Amino acid sequence: MKSCMKDLPINYLMLLISLLDKISESIKREGIKVFFWTINDPDVFPLLCRYVDGIITDDPELFHNLAERM
Repeated sequence: MKSCMKDLPINYLMLLISLLDKISESIKREGIKVFFWTINDPDVFPLLCRYVDGIITDDPELFHNLAERM
């Protein structure tokens, strides 16, 4: 897959979670950090962990506890 992101001055990009599985390797290879917001559903947390560099949430204590258990 040819990178179309490398030369663009992108500060953020909003994507559907379903697309991440298809492009996550390209994103990581380009050194792009991936953050999710506003994640407040603990059931979503395990799905995001393989892609995430950071999570923005209204309930940091809940996600801190989840991260420690994983």
